[in-house]
Amino acid sequence: CAFCRGIAGEWDEGDVPFLEHRRHFPRCPFVCNLPVGNIPIGEEVDVNEEVDPSQLGIDVCGHGHYDPGPTHMNFIQESPHIGGSQPLSGNFDDVATNLSIEPCRGPVHSNMVTQQSRFKSFTEMRWPDSTGQSPQKMSEAGFYYIGSRDHVKCFYCGGGLRNWESSDDPWVEHARWFPRCTFVVL
Repeated sequence: CAFCRGIAGEWDEGDVPFLEHRRHFPRCPFVCNLPVGNIPIGEEVDVNEEVDPSQLGIDVCGHGHYDPGPTHMNFIQESPHIGGSQPLSGNFDDVATNLSIEPCRGPVHSNMVTQQSRFKSFTEMRWPDSTGQSPQKMSEAGFYYIGSRDHVKCFYCGGGLRNWESSDDPWVEHARWFPRCTFVVL
């Protein structure tokens, strides 16, 4: 969940995501219907409309400071000029930081970008069966085998994990230990 960082898994057919979310994370601000700024998919949004300050999100993660900022959300007029041949002022990283955009740096291990190449690392270097983890699931979750015990790395963020148990879900562990990994987030 983007609002409480809760992770749910082991879904069964017929599970209702919102009810499972509420059951496992009852204090989540989204579940508690607090104004978190969520815009459901399909809902029309007019970026030029006046925004009621009482509808803006509250600070659930910070130190309780609230700065309503400008209430008129005119993104088109306030955005840096993009069209034509005029360059943006400053470098891209400065502009991205001002817009609260984290630049995507690309994969750390570009030779392991394909799921097939990651899968091959498990089969060619003899992934230990004792882990209870399948090379298929591990490679789908972005991991490749580095050839030592049960140590794996993510091709994208470079994060490494070890000491796998048969009950571990590779996607869940990836998200738990490396929540900012772009491969997991996307």
